[in-house]
Amino acid sequence: MKKIISLILALITFMTPISLFASEDDLLYDECCVSFEDVVYLNQMFEISLFSSDNTLEARFENARQYILKELKNFNNYVDISEYDIPVDLTKALFTSVFLYNPELFYINNSCRYSYSSSTNTIAKFLFDFAYTPSEYAARKKQFDAEVNKITSLVSPNMGEIERALIVHDYLDLHCEYDTQPFTDEEGNTVYRDSSYRADGIIVDKVGVCQSYSMAYYHIMKQLGVDTDFVESTAMNHMWNIFKIDDNWYHVDSTWDDPVPDGYAYVDHKHFLASDELMGSDENKHYDWVANHTCDDTSLDDHFWRNIKGAIALDGEGKAYYHTGLKSSSGNFPYYYFEILSHDLDTHDTQVLKTETKKYWYAWDSNQFYADVYSDVSYYNGKLYYNTPTQIIEMDVDGGNENPIVTYENGDGYIFGSMINDYLLFFGVAKAPKDECDEYFTSLENRIGYTVSDTNTLDVSILRKYLDYSNIPGKIIATLYDENDTVMESKILTLSDCNIEDLNSTATVNFESDEGKYIKLMWWDMNTLSPISINRIHYIN
Repeated sequence: MKKIISLILALITFMTPISLFASEDDLLYDECCVSFEDVVYLNQMFEISLFSSDNTLEARFENARQYILKELKNFNNYVDISEYDIPVDLTKALFTSVFLYNPELFYINNSCRYSYSSSTNTIAKFLFDFAYTPSEYAARKKQFDAEVNKITSLVSPNMGEIERALIVHDYLDLHCEYDTQPFTDEEGNTVYRDSSYRADGIIVDKVGVCQSYSMAYYHIMKQLGVDTDFVESTAMNHMWNIFKIDDNWYHVDSTWDDPVPDGYAYVDHKHFLASDELMGSDENKHYDWVANHTCDDTSLDDHFWRNIKGAIALDGEGKAYYHTGLKSSSGNFPYYYFEILSHDLDTHDTQVLKTETKKYWYAWDSNQFYADVYSDVSYYNGKLYYNTPTQIIEMDVDGGNENPIVTYENGDGYIFGSMINDYLLFFGVAKAPKDECDEYFTSLENRIGYTVSDTNTLDVSILRKYLDYSNIPGKIIATLYDENDTVMESKILTLSDCNIEDLNSTATVNFESDEGKYIKLMWWDMNTLSPISINRIHYIN
């Protein structure tokens, strides 16, 4: 009976009201919002899967759903389903089964209008609200698919279901952030941008609420062949996922594992592959949820990742690498240190590869230090990379041959995290853990890097990799600043007022001055002629 839920989980808290339309004499009009009570109602009504071939209500419901999907894929937002005789009580369930379980159709907003017949008490028509025109959707879908393909390409053929779930979990939380910028509508309601409720919010814009995190995670894991579903708690105003791993179901809450405010390259693992018991504990504080499956296996509740506050690197061959922060137990004045460890996912053997003592993240202009570790471990081409407060260290996977590849000691802050995208290693510098970071990067391929003071040429081929991650259309402007933060020169990097795809990968941007301190990149929205994002990007040899 509970199989139904996998098709109709309602977005209770985040759905805007569904209102009615139509002018026919026998149609009634009403307003409603999606409620999970409809899931319970449908669960009581249906006792078999919706995927049936006879003329039962279950079959009519599924046929109506498939017809709606076909019309939507043809960009028809006005859909007549009167022939299927679907009771009006199932309106919310039908809409939700279309919206929630098809994240790639993100041109559909999470609200719609509908009408129903007064004579038959069945749904007559839907009018869906489209976020994009077909051409706009095609352009955004290209970005959406490119990002999904990039994420799935991180999964090697040898990776099991746990590794697949972990690599996507960490990628989303490292690169995305919770939408904390709502606005108030005319009726005084707190409202977020529409994309923050759809999968494209997290996948393309890298910003969203829990619904967007959950739908994005669902979509990517389905591409990777992992059974995935949703969990929802009206009482918590929250949604997350469950995954089937080795015939057992586990909770994964990627939203709560991504902190607010968003620390640079920070990711938690408290809610990764957790049982019902752990999710409902005093520590994890989830309650009153409705799910399609019971997560009763507790064998992973004390697994190695549970208390890791940082990225977990996977080599694709069954090894995981990570750091853990520790506190000394000797002496009158305890000190904090951290270790770099490896964990064999098959044998569960753990080895300490490196111990970093007295690498404190000090409070700025103070002798006090934070009782936490802000390091991340990354794996690339047979090497490990991790950050201390002032360096990026490269070393072999057995802990040998340490080599500092970046040393940062210019007085602007400390390194508060690092991560790798393709062959670029990024790290964030700030004066405090929750401050917005200046972002630096260096290339791991042939040690190619650029220091602005050493050259008057910016090679777009390396910059392009960074720009590709922004996924923001518009005009890109690079401005060269001196050490006093005074503008020296600006250059337009795009060849026209279009997408970053039009950058020639072999082109260079020449600055007349060779005395610059740093480059700031600005993405300009060509509709409003205003900056939509600003990043300071440094290049490190």
